[in-house]
Amino acid sequence: MNTHLEINQYRAFVGIDWVNDKHHICLQDLTTNKREFSVIEHKPKNIDT
Repeated sequence: MNTHLEINQYRAFVGIDWVNDKHHICLQDLTTNKREFSVIEHKPKNIDT
């Protein structure tokens, strides 16, 4: 199985820093290279949303 990722197969990357009370999220659009940052509280309803 080839596990090498081809960047052109994806439209965006998502990074999540998972800590005890909140989570930092970064979404990067690979077309524009723009990044969006957000923080959510560690509560099930917030994570589901």
